[in-house]
Amino acid sequence: MDVAVLWDIGMDPGLQGFGTRRALFESAAVWVREQDCVRLQAETQNVSACRFYARMGCRLRTFDRFAYWANAALRDEV
Repeated sequence: MDVAVLWDIGMDPGLQGFGTRRALFESAAVWVREQDCVRLQAETQNVSACRFYARMGCRLRTFDRFAYWANAALRDEV
């Protein structure tokens, strides 16, 4: 199974509301289809990003509150 992974779409809060995240996601989805991938997997540590991905048609498959626990610098990531 060919899977594409979208790691992060970062957005400056001052630039939100212009459709940039949507355009980036849709471009990624087109690329994934062109590569004949059967799934696009997105990883995020942000609840609002989860909501965004849901609006794009994604489903939350897993949640790991302690995924970054071993790295002290990342322990605040959810």
